[in-house]
Amino acid sequence: MNETSAYKWREDIRELLERKGSKLAADPVAVRPSAPKSDAQALDDLPLDDIKSAVKAFLSREWQLNGEDALEYLSVVFPDGRHDEILFCIFLLTVFKRRLPAETWPEVEMWLEHIDHWVVCDQLAINVAGRLVLADKTRWRALQLWTQSPNEWKRRFAVTTAGIVRNKGGRKSKDVLKLIDSLMNDPSTHVQNVVAWAIRQVAGADEHLAVNFLKKWKGRCQHEIFREATLRLSPDAKITVMKAKSHHA
Repeated sequence: MNETSAYKWREDIRELLERKGSKLAADPVAVRPSAPKSDAQALDDLPLDDIKSAVKAFLSREWQLNGEDALEYLSVVFPDGRHDEILFCIFLLTVFKRRLPAETWPEVEMWLEHIDHWVVCDQLAINVAGRLVLADKTRWRALQLWTQSPNEWKRRFAVTTAGIVRNKGGRKSKDVLKLIDSLMNDPSTHVQNVVAWAIRQVAGADEHLAVNFLKKWKGRCQHEIFREATLRLSPDAKITVMKAKSHHA
């Protein structure tokens, strides 16, 4: 992709996003990384369906695009693009999810260095990484390694991806619990939230397994993880967990 064509498609994408009411595209102040707070708030308020609609409009006139093009777009945007641009390119790549280019996984590993918002983190995990791990089981090892990363977004990404893989039948619930075991006292609220989500997902499939896991961690894990993980337990299961003896560290 030459510099002229790259500039042209980025301008087209920004124009489409502005038409959808993206505050990120409309406000020149809301750009990474100079104004992360305003950018984050704008992204929180931006409906993902609007971005997906913009992708559909883009493809209606760029019908010749393929997976390699979409991958290149995302690789260009990820290091310094606005969050809405990155999400646009993630959803664009998702259009070709049944035939993702072979080089997508190495690119994912590089993109992780630039993630700084939970929406971008989760959408990349849900729409791209989950499918890639399902296609190659050896990539689960990368998720395990990322749980030990000093980068909170890598840790969150690993858990989100693992949960998606489990939901699709690629891993068992016990594998997810083993993966999050080292994160039960993670200091990051972004990681705590997704760990609790993963436990709730497991509980939906095997409540007994989730209850035993929570009993093991009662009194020695982050309070927010424990509180959020028990929110959707059945009344009997919640009573069982609450009556369990606390295991203080």
